[in-house]
Amino acid sequence: MPLENILDWLEAHYIGDVLEVEVERDDGEVEYEIKLLGERGQIVEFEFDGHTGQLMEIEGVHIDAMRRP
Repeated sequence: MPLENILDWLEAHYIGDVLEVEVERDDGEVEYEIKLLGERGQIVEFEFDGHTGQLMEIEGVHIDAMRRP
C-alpha cells in the first residue's frame, strides 16, 4: 500500500498535521507509524499495516476531537 494512500485516508478522517512518518520492516511485514499533531496540541500515533493499509492501532489523547465529522 503506498504511503500516499494512507496519508490521504488520514486527511479525510482526522484533523491534524503530520509530524513524523516511520516505516518499519520486520520479517517481511511492513508497518507505517504516523504521528499527527492535533488542534489541542495533542500528538496521536496511528499504526497501519503496510500491505493492506488497514488501521491497526491508535494511541494518544483527545483522539475523538481530531475526527472529522
